Amino acid sequence: MAAALLTDGYVARTFGTNTARQHFRDYLKRDIESLDVYYDGQGRCYFLKANSLGYPHPTIRLDHYAEAPHLIVTQFYWLPRTTTDFDRYVWAPQLGNTIFFGLPGKGRGLSVTDAAAGNCLDIPGREAYFSPVAKASTQIRVLWPGYPELQRQVQTRDETPAKNPIRLEKFIQHIGRTVDSFLAHTVVLNGRGYRITKNDILILGAVQVSSGSWQALLQYKP
Repeated sequence: MAAALLTDGYVARTFGTNTARQHFRDYLKRDIESLDVYYDGQGRCYFLKANSLGYPHPTIRLDHYAEAPHLIVTQFYWLPRTTTDFDRYVWAPQLGNTIFFGLPGKGRGLSVTDAAAGNCLDIPGREAYFSPVAKASTQIRVLWPGYPELQRQVQTRDETPAKNPIRLEKFIQHIGRTVDSFLAHTVVLNGRGYRITKNDILILGAVQVSSGSWQALLQYKP
């Protein structure tokens, strides 16, 4: 099932098969094709069974089946430019799992407007802390081919004296505002020469590409 993950999942459809292979290697610290990947037809997700990495861990959801691959926005995948930085910011730390917005059967993804406003009542775990070991800030990047990269630094700890990690719903809002800013300030054209706006795009989720960087998974609205 690893082969299907590397062709039919959202990460593969967004960044390409070879980049998806590298992403899962960086995340799991081993080659995805050496592992037993399973598929849940009801949830339409690819996963690893608990403890399959040789140490105690719960079931790991890797990705979902891309239900409308022709609508996925393909992007470049950001990586540090030097081997030293790659080892420090990608290989050494434990990266977070991909976050998805929405559920099969209820619509996958949030509109840019809803995400930017923090309207995510249907997102499971929205009130959970974004990360118990979150840094004080992270970069959210949009690498749309043919256009300048946008990177936006956002705070991942709140303003309380305890400096708690922000909740997932706040991180979703950061993602939405970043994509909104990109489309507002960059003239992105579709194949017919019309400008793409926030009203044309859904945010499917976000994938962590380094200890301090995330990228949004995007799809055109049907």
